[in-house]
Amino acid sequence: MTLREWIERSQREIVFERVHCALKNVFDLWVLQEILWETKPEVVVEIGVNQGGTTLWLSDTLRNFCGNSAIVIAIDVERPTTALPENVHFLHGDSIAPETVAEASRLCAGRQTMVMVDGNHAAAHVLQELRLYTPLVSEGCYFVAEDGIVDVMART
Repeated sequence: MTLREWIERSQREIVFERVHCALKNVFDLWVLQEILWETKPEVVVEIGVNQGGTTLWLSDTLRNFCGNSAIVIAIDVERPTTALPENVHFLHGDSIAPETVAEASRLCAGRQTMVMVDGNHAAAHVLQELRLYTPLVSEGCYFVAEDGIVDVMART
C-alpha cells in the first residue's frame, strides 16, 4: 500500500468515516492537536480547505480546547461542499490577494492566532504566504507550512 493509499484509507475508515475526507496523516493531526492544546489559539487561519474535513476537525478541536469563541478562518479559491459550522469564517479567494489578507487580518485583530498553509504548494506562493501571514501569528503560536510530502501526495 502506498503512503497516499494508507492516508486515504485511514482518513476514510478510521478518522472521518461520516464526514468529508481530510487529506492529512493521522500523526500530523496528533501533532496539531498537541500544538492547539499547548497554545490555545483563539483563531486558526487555515489556508487550503479542499473538501473541508480538516476545517471541521479544527472547528471541533478549537471549541473543545479553547471555548466557543474560538474561530477558524478558512481560505480557499473554491468553496467546499461541506456545510461549515458557525465558528468557521470562509474567505473565498486567493490567499495572497490583498483583500483576502486584509479580511483575515481584520478577523484576527487582537486575538491569539495560529496560521496553517496547505493550499497552493508552489515554493514562490508559500513564500509569499509566509511574508503576508507571519505578522498575524501571535507570540507563542505557530505558523505551520504543510508541504512536507507534496511529492508523495500529488495526484496523477
